[in-house]
Amino acid sequence: MRKLYFFLISGFLLSGVSVGQSSEITQQIPEFELDYEKFTLDNGLEVILHEDHSDPIVAVATMMHVGSNREKPGNTGFAHFFEHMSFNDSENVPVGANRKMIPEWGGSRNGGTWSDGTVYYEVVPKDAFEKILWIDSDRFGYMINTVTQAALDREKQVVKNEKRQRVDNAPYGYTDEIIKKNLYPKDHPVNIKLLTIVHQSKIYLKKMAKF
Repeated sequence: MRKLYFFLISGFLLSGVSVGQSSEITQQIPEFELDYEKFTLDNGLEVILHEDHSDPIVAVATMMHVGSNREKPGNTGFAHFFEHMSFNDSENVPVGANRKMIPEWGGSRNGGTWSDGTVYYEVVPKDAFEKILWIDSDRFGYMINTVTQAALDREKQVVKNEKRQRVDNAPYGYTDEIIKKNLYPKDHPVNIKLLTIVHQSKIYLKKMAKF
């Protein structure tokens, strides 16, 4: 009993010391700051620029405020599918450049879609910065006219595989869908599923262009 009593007292004393030390450490931590510059271009594009010269690389992320919440009943899944198609071709960039050139430059790229938006991002060596801006600007301005039914059908298989990997065959893959279904009304924009387009028998170019 004495040993247990001594152990408890020692534990309390040690915990008191650790609390005091942690408060001192907390006081010494400087406030986090991230310097950036923010401005708007003539075309309405809002730019947030942060400079970090520790490594000779450039990271570019383009955020579009268009997600699944902009879709209409019966035509869901277009936001995510549009993201996939935007990694393919555009009018003034060589065929396949988006997928092949960036890795050849030593960079990487990806994107993502959710209810409120879509993001495209690239990380490349600094000497490829202007090339990335060129690819991105052409993608967002001149992509839709290069989309063909064959390209749609091919990319649909990619989306199907992504759904199998992230939802159908993943543990608790349907958790997000079930939560949204129970939290929001049926016609609520957040209740729209991102990958429903893979269930449609045919995708029309007109619907894609309209979106």
